[in-house]
Amino acid sequence: VQYDHSNNAMSFQANGSEKMRITSAGLVGINNSNPNNFNASANQLVVGSGSGDNGITIFAGNTNNSSLFLADGTTGTNGYRGSINYLHNGDALTLHANATETMRLSNGKVGIGTTSASTELEVHGTIKAHEKSGLAQASILIDATATGNPNLVFQQAGTSKGYIHYIDASDTICLNDGSGNGLHYSPTLQKLGIGTSSPSTSLHISSASPQISLTETDQSNKQYRIGSFGGAYAVYDVSASQYRHIIDTNGNHIFNEGSQDCDFRVESNNNTHMLFVDGGNDRIGI
Repeated sequence: VQYDHSNNAMSFQANGSEKMRITSAGLVGINNSNPNNFNASANQLVVGSGSGDNGITIFAGNTNNSSLFLADGTTGTNGYRGSINYLHNGDALTLHANATETMRLSNGKVGIGTTSASTELEVHGTIKAHEKSGLAQASILIDATATGNPNLVFQQAGTSKGYIHYIDASDTICLNDGSGNGLHYSPTLQKLGIGTSSPSTSLHISSASPQISLTETDQSNKQYRIGSFGGAYAVYDVSASQYRHIIDTNGNHIFNEGSQDCDFRVESNNNTHMLFVDGGNDRIGI
């Protein structure tokens, strides 16, 4: 043990060299003679020479905990406002803030807001991705093998309700409820399939009775449906409960304008009856 009166520091030596020093400011260096060189916010204890491996070991019983407490007082929870703990009995590493466990790592699983993560990452709360300074985007990356199918799964009370996933076999991004159908989009082909995983056109709808609904919000929500009706294809006026144009299974075109003055007409150059058929009055006109 040596006391240096020139700088009021005490040093401890072993095997002919200094191993620990206490400076005049009360700073402690273990295997470091200049703890005052480090950041003043955390240089009360400096361990290590800066060369080779250096570390601190907390040795506890195999059914107990090893802990590092961060305190701002001595009473109540002020003595452990933040802490890092290793629970040897359950082999779990925990991180505490505001005297409450916020994250747990156990068996290769990370839980945030939960003490019993069931997957590699389980978050009880909200995840937010924000673009980094200098970048024009924020991303969540899901990486699978070269032939894998990466997924996002949406659950309620542990039951899967919806999926967003990439399907390698069809090269499509799929949104569905697990049935395998749903909505498929091919980024490569720029084709969208509804009810089919192999869209053959820009928009491909496959179902027992595929239809598209159109609603005019500036016309008292007047609605039309275009699609298949009992094997025939038609334009159906939902608001008037009237088929406006039907192509039946034989290829016949059937027109009926409901309360209009004829069943079929062709307009040209502001002439409303260039060609018309009025079935109600047995008239055909040109």
